[in-house]
Amino acid sequence: EVANASGLTLLTGPLFQPVATDEAEWPEPVQRIRDATVDRCVEAGGNQLEWGWPASSIPDIDGDGVRDWVIDESWLYCGKHAEDEEEEDAILIPARVHVFVSNLGRWTEKLDVPDADWAVDISSKPAALVVTTDQW
Repeated sequence: EVANASGLTLLTGPLFQPVATDEAEWPEPVQRIRDATVDRCVEAGGNQLEWGWPASSIPDIDGDGVRDWVIDESWLYCGKHAEDEEEEDAILIPARVHVFVSNLGRWTEKLDVPDADWAVDISSKPAALVVTTDQW
């Protein structure tokens, strides 16, 4: 990743997808968080699930030269649709943001916070993760 034509270096997540990913390529801990989030939706009575951009492969933030990962649970839509109704009801489940960094071939969760906005600043090497929230 490089600065844009205006020289801006802040990649705002999760809407940027610098490297296209398929769920099968996600590291095991990222898949595990996805599965646990889906389970929480089902336990809350949800039967309509839809992911937006839940997991992002991000530039290296820990300096080992390997891309890292963010999974943003807020991009899971959890709904309940009764067979005899036309509309479905959204179910709110608490969302979290998880950050995983590579560690000698293993993945380490470095951050687990309540729903937050996040971005990656690529002006330095390694890149810097910027997390902000007004809910803490």
